[in-house]
Amino acid sequence: MRLEDLKSGMNIVGLKYDKTVRIVQINGIRGSDGKFQAALVAWRSEDGSTGEELLYPSSLSNLRVESGQGQLDFGADGFEMRLAAEAWRLVGAHVHDRHMAVHSSHVEPLPHQLIAVYDIMLNRQPLRFLLADDPGAGKTIMTGLLVRELIA
Repeated sequence: MRLEDLKSGMNIVGLKYDKTVRIVQINGIRGSDGKFQAALVAWRSEDGSTGEELLYPSSLSNLRVESGQGQLDFGADGFEMRLAAEAWRLVGAHVHDRHMAVHSSHVEPLPHQLIAVYDIMLNRQPLRFLLADDPGAGKTIMTGLLVRELIA
């Protein structure tokens, strides 16, 4: 790094101990050859304190430019953001919603189906269960709810 590379707005580590400071203003002092011989740097730290340092080319070895990790980028696509937020909601939904599979599917289960899935089948681990019922009782719905809950 050279003195010419320092710019206002850069985050630097090493000016104030090992804390990150932001360069507010920089005034370079040029020599007869046109290169910076020194630079007066005004900075502000994260806690609001300010200061000035006179830097020489030999003092740059103690400095490190911080990457832009702390800076936020709001240029993402809105649809993709909603999609990601919904995915994270579904990842943690089973923690707060006991009947997550019911609320995230397009079926209206009957009470006996909810009892079979949530009170009997999900409480048995390891699950060894024969699901046999009258025709039209909703075995497919019960199986779908069970599988969705086990996946969640």
